[in-house]
Amino acid sequence: MNKLTIVGHLTADATLVNRNVAGVQTPVCTFTVAANSGRRDDQGQRPVTYVRCTMWRDQAKNTAPYLKKGMQVLVEGPLKVSVYQSTQDGSWRASPEINIIQNFEFLSAQKRDGEEAPAAPAAPVEAPDEFPFG
Repeated sequence: MNKLTIVGHLTADATLVNRNVAGVQTPVCTFTVAANSGRRDDQGQRPVTYVRCTMWRDQAKNTAPYLKKGMQVLVEGPLKVSVYQSTQDGSWRASPEINIIQNFEFLSAQKRDGEEAPAAPAAPVEAPDEFPFG
């Protein structure tokens, strides 16, 4: 079974766009979760892992307005690793991502500009039965 569970904080507000998937405009929400290791390295720093996450359709449309920078969330889904070549130094790098979120939970509310954050849905948001990419 290929499943990653990550708990961390959002690095920025989520982005919601409509993409053309098989000729249908489909809501897609993307965000990055930063999770640090509980252990410190030799320099006293906690290594941070950044995981790009993608939500689709109703899950994306219903959740995106609540995903604000600094919120703590739990995300579960199959791990995918994208490999790319850096434009800065030409080195090859790997980037972990969860492209199809199977389970999502809000773990904290975030105040923004002195205002209360909107109330988050109480129940976990489950992924739809049908995914855009098998």
